[in-house]
Amino acid sequence: MFAHYLEPLKREILSAANIGKIRLTDCSLLAKSIFRQTGLKISDLTLQRMFGFLEGKFEPSLYSLTACAQFCGFTTWNEFQNKVDESNIEVAKPKPNIDESLVTVIMNMDNPLVIVSTDAPDFTILTYNKAFERSTFLTKRDVRGKSWWEAFKPEDAGGYGPTQLLQAFHDAVYRNEPVKLEQVHYNIPTKLSVTTEINWWNVRVQPIKYDGVVNYLVIQVDDVTDKILDQNAIEQAIFKELTQAEELAVTNVKLNKVIERLEESHQELFQTKQQLEGWVFERTKKLFESEDRHRKLIDNAPVAIAVLKGKEHIIETANKKILEYWHRDKDVVGRSLGKTFPDLVEQGFIAILDDVHSTGVAYVNPELRVIVNFEGRTFAKYFDMIYQPIRHQEGITDSIFIVAFDITEQVNARKALEESESLLNMAVNAANFGIWSLNINSRAIVSNTIFKQLLGWQHDHEMSYEEALGLINEPYLTKVADAVEQVIADEGLLHVTYQTKRFDSGSVIWMNVIGRVTSNLVGERVLSGIIREVEQPIAN
Repeated sequence: MFAHYLEPLKREILSAANIGKIRLTDCSLLAKSIFRQTGLKISDLTLQRMFGFLEGKFEPSLYSLTACAQFCGFTTWNEFQNKVDESNIEVAKPKPNIDESLVTVIMNMDNPLVIVSTDAPDFTILTYNKAFERSTFLTKRDVRGKSWWEAFKPEDAGGYGPTQLLQAFHDAVYRNEPVKLEQVHYNIPTKLSVTTEINWWNVRVQPIKYDGVVNYLVIQVDDVTDKILDQNAIEQAIFKELTQAEELAVTNVKLNKVIERLEESHQELFQTKQQLEGWVFERTKKLFESEDRHRKLIDNAPVAIAVLKGKEHIIETANKKILEYWHRDKDVVGRSLGKTFPDLVEQGFIAILDDVHSTGVAYVNPELRVIVNFEGRTFAKYFDMIYQPIRHQEGITDSIFIVAFDITEQVNARKALEESESLLNMAVNAANFGIWSLNINSRAIVSNTIFKQLLGWQHDHEMSYEEALGLINEPYLTKVADAVEQVIADEGLLHVTYQTKRFDSGSVIWMNVIGRVTSNLVGERVLSGIIREVEQPIAN
């Protein structure tokens, strides 16, 4: 998403610095000029990566982007983004009201949903359901009528989430297609405090179009913070094994380089696809008729929707998503659900629908397991499912409204994480390995219980790097300190055996440490690894 703003930012910087064509040597002078004018220090290397003199794996930090924006005469980075967006995209102002019956159905769903206006750059929040209110800690405050950025302040987000989300809003409006974002870092205040905590989200943006113009966006959010944190724990376990097999680590580095090249190619293809889709959108938007808007809203909804008529459960309406789940096309419309899908009868789902039809009581299952037989394969799928009876007369169920959302990936991932976490804990405890992570900038150490037990650390606070070095005698102190600094400089493999003393008893022990430089969840460089007690090495 940063690439959308890179070229305008570079042009503004060169114009403010009165530089026609920048050279590598200009980056040092430019960094000093930015510091003199803004008081914010930015490194030469950051500018060299920004202007293409160095290859960079990561986007500039929000601090660096703010420094550049202020140098160009803007107050904040967000203000600069708004200028770029306003000069490139015009979003139609919403005019018609959304059909209240459809809003009611969507707002009663268990998935966190919010409807916003397309009044860029504000994207005013119109309404949201209870699930969204709980997920985003809004039970104590009402943000209806406020802009998205006032409700969820970008300066508190702690990452590139606001930039990604703003681009997604614009893409959904301009292309009139759903936009899906995964693992978006966007921190928001909790319901118990005005302070923010780390939050990660999966986001899906669905445009709603009236009279040929996108007027509303339906946004679904899923809190995946626990999944991201658990995934980090699994990655640490994998890292431990990689350090024990250096050949596998080298192979992994080569694969990562291949993936980076593929990602660059994918970015070029994505930009070309964006242009083509924009042209197609402009040519086809006049085909939408106002009388089709209700049907198209359901048909393009990000969740599976169907309407079953009468006691025979005749399929009256089936949108694209539920046809995708069924692996069928529109030919099933007008047929009996039970006769079309005999497997549903055997698994008892038709009986559940019969009960909903006769009692008029909705059936809700947030994790419904379904056995699917498709192309000779049998596998399980999981759905967040609602069977909602529709009554046109009191006491008589005319139809059943089905709303389903595929949560198979989340359920399988949760089960895999639970199993991996259990195996990881058993492996770490059985091997008596301590796990540690050193923040390269702050030199703070985070460690597990076995790490503290091995070194005799009995305090409530974490051990500092200086405290860890303080118990190592020469010549091992110099050996360990030099090895750590060398690994930080060249990002190689740390592997050292040394003599130290325990904090509690002062007894001399021999320790073996293995580690490597990685990045944590917020993009900070850390040196992480394992430590274990070993026998005294035999001198050569």
